[in-house]
Amino acid sequence: MLAACGLVGHTSTSSAITACYATGDVAGEGRYVGGLAGQTDGAITASYATGTVTGESDYVGGLVGYVGYGGITNSYAVGRVTGGGLAGSTSRSRRVVHSYWDTQTSGVSSSSSGIGKTTRELQAPTGSTGIYSRWNADRWDFGTRSQYPVLKYEGMDVAAQRP
Repeated sequence: MLAACGLVGHTSTSSAITACYATGDVAGEGRYVGGLAGQTDGAITASYATGTVTGESDYVGGLVGYVGYGGITNSYAVGRVTGGGLAGSTSRSRRVVHSYWDTQTSGVSSSSSGIGKTTRELQAPTGSTGIYSRWNADRWDFGTRSQYPVLKYEGMDVAAQRP
């Protein structure tokens, strides 16, 4: 297996990615290319990716290249991508809930999972309401109407995450 990713190559079923983000661009020639993770068999929760993601296979996604046994909850991706907006490919039995990708900045209107939203929809509301009503306000700073949510969990620096 070859994986290219912004943070994690592959997670096992006993692993989880929680309250993480990746901002760098990712390019891969093999399978499993993702902005945050190449392949996950564990859960991804409260995480996001903002970089450009490019690859040459069906397993290229803005957040994760392939979602195997795990799922994705309360997460998003906003970078330009050559594959799926949120995930390149998702096992049919996996749950992906309350997770989105930006259809405008990504340049894609489809994904194997997640819900495509416009930039305006993802940057509003500015609190744990609307599409973010199920997101934990203790983990997220929702910013202003011109900003995406960023993590504030465990003292993360909100200003450092804002462009």
